[in-house]
Order: sequence, then structure tokens, then C-alpha cells
Amino acid sequence: MNYNKKRVGGQPKDDQRKTRKRRRGDYDYASTNLGRAVAGQKPVDRILELLAHLNCKVSQSGDGWIAQCPAHADSNPSLSVAEASDGRVLLNCFVGCTPEDILEELDLTFQDLFPVPERTPATRQQPPIGKPASNRSQSPSRETSQKAAAPLNKKWAALTLKYQEEISPKKREHLAEQLGVRRKDLEALRIGWKSGRTPDTGLYTFPEHDGSGHVIGIATRAEDGSKGFLKDGHRGLYLPKGWDKRPGAILIAEGATDTAALATMKLAGIGRPSATGGVEFLADLLSPISEKRPIVVLAEFDPKPDGSWPGRDGAEKVANKLAQKLDREINWGLMPNKSMDVREWLAQRQQEGDYDD
Repeated sequence: MNYNKKRVGGQPKDDQRKTRKRRRGDYDYASTNLGRAVAGQKPVDRILELLAHLNCKVSQSGDGWIAQCPAHADSNPSLSVAEASDGRVLLNCFVGCTPEDILEELDLTFQDLFPVPERTPATRQQPPIGKPASNRSQSPSRETSQKAAAPLNKKWAALTLKYQEEISPKKREHLAEQLGVRRKDLEALRIGWKSGRTPDTGLYTFPEHDGSGHVIGIATRAEDGSKGFLKDGHRGLYLPKGWDKRPGAILIAEGATDTAALATMKLAGIGRPSATGGVEFLADLLSPISEKRPIVVLAEFDPKPDGSWPGRDGAEKVANKLAQKLDREINWGLMPNKSMDVREWLAQRQQEGDYDD
């Protein structure tokens, strides 16, 4: 594959901790309960407490809160914080930062979005004689978090199936022509159709997954190309059926339609939800992959007049974080011939006759 690539090995973990500590104003989190999960404490209270400590200008807004987002330079508060009926926290940055980006800045994980189950003395297990007591009950275990998320995963899986059944072959073909990809590659992404108030309105749907392949949210695309995301979901990965069966380097595109374009070019491709999103799930998904198989984070060619370059900088950031988490080399690269994204690269190949369907 002829992409322009850069190699990254990731920032050493000690340096990463120092960087994070400097950002936090040299505050020693370990010496306090700030940010720790405590049984009986609401997750939303813990997150609001951390945001306030980072001077993110938290204020009440309707039934929730609004704050400056810690994941980007936010002069105008753009982070919405809400509490769902089951006690979990809903985070939504209107600029586009993913919950994962926000949680990383707070030194939290997705587990911290869920309430810590109460445990009474009658049900607490005593440690075996001769073994020290574990302090694991102070924070939710991975198994507890998975059990709490299971009903939500079933909900999104059911919605995915429902929308798949509602999309007509004509609509699938129309979108494939519009995007310049094969219809079967859209079907591999399990696209669907969410009907609107009239027969002429509605939204294409694209399920997003966690690192285990469970559906955790659904992205949408209108006929005019505008994008959205269904309420109460979490951003995740685009995983076309059979992506792991294709040979060659694993390419990580940005967005659902670029992921479909990689499949159309018969490349082993998956998708992240944004330029910087999806790292935790990518690490879970790709941890079994042999170090001999290259992994490349693709960057959009989108330099701005002010000198910023969101696509390139985002891809490099994701590659660095993955390199740290997986303890292996991760590449990032731009598309050939200054193509803006994968779909434009595909279109160029088709025009040049360098692509055989």
C-alpha cells in the first residue's frame, strides 16, 4: 500500500504522567478521594467535582449541567453533563470531543460513568485466612461494569436490527452510489434506516461498537450528508463484517463512510468515530494482533489557513496513545496524492483505472 506513513513509538508512561500532572496544576490526586469511585456516591457528582477542580466553569443548565470541555481549548462552555434515569452519566461535547477523550482528561474510565453497587456487611465476602483483604470493592470491577452495560448493549443491538430491517434495497443502492462505494460494503457495516415523520424524511444509521464488538450507539447520516448520533449512546468503532479476514496492514479510518471505502478497495479497514476518538476500544480490539502485522491510523488531509491540521494531529495522537497501550509500533499516514480522505482516494483510483471491482 503506497501511503505516506510516520512511525511512532509512544510517549514513555512516566513522561505521560508528568505531562498530565503539569496540566492539572501539580495537584496530588492520589492523596485525596477526589475522582475515586465510592459506593453510594453518584457518578455525576464525582465528575462535576473533577470538572470544577479543573476550573471548567460548571453551571446548571435545565436538568443537567454545562461546562468547559477539558479535552480541548474551550473558551465557550460546550460540554453537556446529564444524569440518566439509571444513574449513569451522559457526556456530550458539542465541538466533537468523544466521551473517551473527556474521561482521559479526568483520569477516569467508562466504568466511572456507572454507579458503584452498594455492598452491605451481610453480603461482603471475608478474605481467606492468611490473605490480606482486597480493596477492590472501592471501585467497580470490569465484570460489574459489563453487567451494568449489558441491557444497554441489547437495546442498541435491537435497534440496529430494527433499522436494518427498515432500509430498502433502493435506499442502500442510492447511498452506495452517492458515496462511491459498493452496496455490499455498506451492508457489512450493518447500515439501516430510521424513518422520519414523512416518507421522504429519515436517517441512515450506522452502529458503533466497543472493543468486544458489542453495539453501544448509533450514528446517523441524513440525505444531505449531515451527521448526528442517537441520544444516550456512546461513541465507538465501525467494524465491517469480515474486516479481520482481509490480508495486509490494518487501516484505521475516520468515520463510517471512509471505513466502507476501505472495504470497497478490499483493504483490512476499521473506523474510529472522530480524529482523536476510539483509542480505548481500539486497544481492546487490536491487542490480539501480532506485532508483525502493521497497524496504520489514517489522517484526513485537512490543513487549515491558520496552520492547524486536525486530521493529521488527531491521527498522530491516536497512534501515540495506541503505541503506549499496546506496547508496540503503530504507524499513522496521509492518503496518497493529497487525497482529503479515503473516499476521495478511492475516487482517484477509480478515475485512474487503478482499481478493479
